[in-house]
Amino acid sequence: MEKANSTHFAPLRTLPPETWIGDPGVLTRPTLLILNSRQNRYPVGDEPWVRQTIAAVQWAAQRDMAVLSSLGMITWELITWASAEAFGDVVVVVGLPPNLGRRASVDWHERIFSDFNLIDQHTCLIPYLESAKPKESWAARDQWLFAHADRIAPVSVRPNGSLAELMDREPFRHRISETFRVPYDPRPPSFPSIPEPDEVHEVLRDLEWDHVVHWTRANAGPWPGETPASFYEALARSRGAYPRDAEATLARILTEQRIRATGWRMPLGRAMTSFSALHPADMMPLMVRQRRFVRMSYEPYGIAIRREVLETIGGQPVRYGPPAEQKTLPAVERLFFQSGKPGGYDWSVEQEWRVKGEVPLDALNPEEALVLVPTLECAKRIREWTSLPVRSLRNA
Repeated sequence: MEKANSTHFAPLRTLPPETWIGDPGVLTRPTLLILNSRQNRYPVGDEPWVRQTIAAVQWAAQRDMAVLSSLGMITWELITWASAEAFGDVVVVVGLPPNLGRRASVDWHERIFSDFNLIDQHTCLIPYLESAKPKESWAARDQWLFAHADRIAPVSVRPNGSLAELMDREPFRHRISETFRVPYDPRPPSFPSIPEPDEVHEVLRDLEWDHVVHWTRANAGPWPGETPASFYEALARSRGAYPRDAEATLARILTEQRIRATGWRMPLGRAMTSFSALHPADMMPLMVRQRRFVRMSYEPYGIAIRREVLETIGGQPVRYGPPAEQKTLPAVERLFFQSGKPGGYDWSVEQEWRVKGEVPLDALNPEEALVLVPTLECAKRIREWTSLPVRSLRNA
């Protein structure tokens, strides 16, 4: 069932064919490998690499070729989604997290089919055993994909990168098709400018500030609770603006009438919703680009709720202290405790409040909450999504 591998590669620990999900016969068809190097983390559908990637998938589907793909990066996942959309054949090579039991692994892989709208008779999902750090398996995975490709279609490949190096090897250089190639030119991520604190003080001077604010930002990938299929459909249709930017994220919160909780970086992994008691003007200097995570710490889009209202649903201010103290606290108290390393970031400047679980917005009235956005033009758009007052943090 596997094609011959004429080149020596670092082995990928794929599971035996009897564990594959979908139709293993897909791998007997002529195969196409579509290549993209790392791109902007917040892409838009009118970028050349997105358009050409989808075009290459559609080209393969029209010729009954099986597309080779994977998951874990937006460049691979776009290919997987586009294959499902085109009702084309696709082989998805996907890592199996370590220490996942058999039943859990079956459920996990079946969820991949659901998340990407994949069809059994058009898909073969081949699991492999991941390393403890998943990225350490990616080189072996890429080599496996190259070895099983009858034709290779580079789209946006970084010169002198790992994919370019593989393309130049024998026998792969003779399988290259340049039909869909575009220059490798990733767009830099774009984030909104931050209002000046003095201007924020000026535009909010009529408010008696007794609120806490949940600030949001662009979401890299699907929103919490959103399927990858929904995200990639929105990405493919988007023009000009990233479809999950901070404004869209705020509009979704207002549409759902709830702020979803997250367990990321929370004590015990418990899903919590975070707020800041800082006045918005004092929050602006803390809105900075985090290069490590390729994102802003926060963006000037928020929902402000009066403190007394938040307290009625369990909101509490976070207490700050050393890591050693956190270990001595009961589990419930840990949820409202933030430790910091000596010399590290001083979390206390954010004056954080937390709520266990999500925060419903449907019962709030205009005296209890308001929405904050960076510009008057944005305020006009956001008012279409909510009955709460919407205030611009700028005069323009």
